[in-house]
Amino acid sequence: MKFSVSQGLTASLISGALALSSLSAWAGQAESKDPIRLPLINSSDFDFVSMVYGAALKKAGYNVEFATVDYTAHFQGVVTGDFPITTGAWGTTPAPVQDALSSGKVADFGSTGIVVQEGWWYPKYMESVCPGLPDYEALKKPDCIKALATAETAPKARFVNAPADWTTDVDKRADAFGIDIEIISAGSPVALAAAITGAEEKKEPILAWGYAPYWLTTKYDGAWVEFPKAEDACFTDPAWGTNPKATWDCGYKSGTIGKLANKEFIAKTPYAGSILKALTLSADDVGRATEEVDVKGRDMQEVADEWVANHAATVDAWLK
Repeated sequence: MKFSVSQGLTASLISGALALSSLSAWAGQAESKDPIRLPLINSSDFDFVSMVYGAALKKAGYNVEFATVDYTAHFQGVVTGDFPITTGAWGTTPAPVQDALSSGKVADFGSTGIVVQEGWWYPKYMESVCPGLPDYEALKKPDCIKALATAETAPKARFVNAPADWTTDVDKRADAFGIDIEIISAGSPVALAAAITGAEEKKEPILAWGYAPYWLTTKYDGAWVEFPKAEDACFTDPAWGTNPKATWDCGYKSGTIGKLANKEFIAKTPYAGSILKALTLSADDVGRATEEVDVKGRDMQEVADEWVANHAATVDAWLK
């Protein structure tokens, strides 16, 4: 879903919050030395952006702490102020984002500029055993189901899903389209990547949760299962779509990664809000960082700090 500043926040709200900044703040002085707690979810794409923002805050004179939390749960932390800012509001999972905005306590600070995609992903060689892909109808054919089945899932096809705390709604779409899959949740992003990598190396059939920006969906020659284009009515009106008895009979919305902040926190620390508003990165930035961490085994904080050092002019512009 396109993540727009028009969702839950007018331009005047941001302007009003930033207008509260003191002259010293605009000169690059943090208003408070109290720690700002930022979320991590043990997923390199999310954590990299959060750590880059944290590094920018540190450069501006703030104290920053990181804490690990479930992706869906962290939005409630923005509402309560426990995690006053998030740079990881994926527009492809709009429900928790909208819940946070609907509280009236959270402001939308727009997009990070990072274009994202999520959905059912498969390696291209799968098309030889599931003719008709990427059309979702191919996944309903008996030969395709048999090719994807394992000893643990037979007679159903195996779907390797994201970690259980991620919002993927794979089950809802499988039910709506009548696709006979057994959903196996990976314990971590690393486990998900290992399952896909292992299948790729052996050229074994696999259907899995995919997302971009991420090194894996860039490295391997794959494709996304194509469902009917998503519209808002798909999620609420059974009459919409191919299955008149079910909702969710559509694909995934694309979009960008958005930024949210607790309004009370921003009122007290408007300079942190101005930095948040200015923060922008690219999908390539994130993709390269995830490879450094997940493939080369580097420390995420080191990778984020290195990016900030190599893009000093960009970060300095955020701090003005």
